[in-house]
Amino acid sequence: MPLSNMQFEQGRAVDIGGCSVNYYRFYPGDYARDTGHLSLIEHGAFIVLLNTYYSTGNPLPVDMAILNRIARATTGDERKAVQSVVNQFFRKDGDFYRNRKADELIEADNEKIEAAKRSADARWKHERSDMRTHDETHIRSDDGNGCSPAPAPAPAPEKRERRTPSKFQKPTEEEAMKHGESMGMPASEGSKFHAYYEANGWRVGRNPMKDWKAALRTWRGKWEEWGVKKGGGNTNGAGPSINSIAQADSVITEAIKEIQRIKEAGDSWEWDGGRKLGMRPTARDRIAELNAKVAATRNLKTGLA
Repeated sequence: MPLSNMQFEQGRAVDIGGCSVNYYRFYPGDYARDTGHLSLIEHGAFIVLLNTYYSTGNPLPVDMAILNRIARATTGDERKAVQSVVNQFFRKDGDFYRNRKADELIEADNEKIEAAKRSADARWKHERSDMRTHDETHIRSDDGNGCSPAPAPAPAPEKRERRTPSKFQKPTEEEAMKHGESMGMPASEGSKFHAYYEANGWRVGRNPMKDWKAALRTWRGKWEEWGVKKGGGNTNGAGPSINSIAQADSVITEAIKEIQRIKEAGDSWEWDGGRKLGMRPTARDRIAELNAKVAATRNLKTGLA
């Protein structure tokens, strides 16, 4: 199974007309089997790059400086880790790095969206064809001939003016930085946002961007989950800030303990009499979230060392 045997299920983030994925299933066993040779730093870089690929619906730019900024790689070892996972799990396609499995899943989601739109359009047309306006008054005349006057013609429908969509104007780097700061992000994140979309032609998935401010709001959500807040320490993906290695170790220890508790709990499993069939989806999803949290926290811990 390609893409390191990571199975993803689509979720569609509602933002600016493109198709992106705001969650995915993560199977630790499959992941460990195909990425066991990676170092701790390489694991962190791989996860961050995959999150960016799926959350934006876009392939990655080939500019390693941009990739290093996306992955928060600041040291020489961290940059080598980014280059290593890019070489192993992504292929170069012109100005972008692509992952075949990711592209297939994003394309499949696009097809589902288009099919749903076609179905809705067909249903609406059918309903309109069945609608009839019966605004007619049948008044029997009193002239004794038993005839009713001809029905009054239905009024012509009002013509609605078609609105011409406004043309998209990309922001300057300064505009992106200022707007990002107004949303609580450091100016550097606005710069990263501008550099990323400047590299991919201001597209979301396969579609042209319609609203860069909406895209920046999506970027902010991912920054809060995976990034580093200015003046607030490192975020671990779960809310509280991490400002020391001791804090990071505590977060990792608690997550590992919770994983063990879930595995040992009887209601985490499907049963057939006394025979254990398999783990329940809710328990498996929670373990996947905790494993992702552990990986992200270990990556942040490396930056604190």
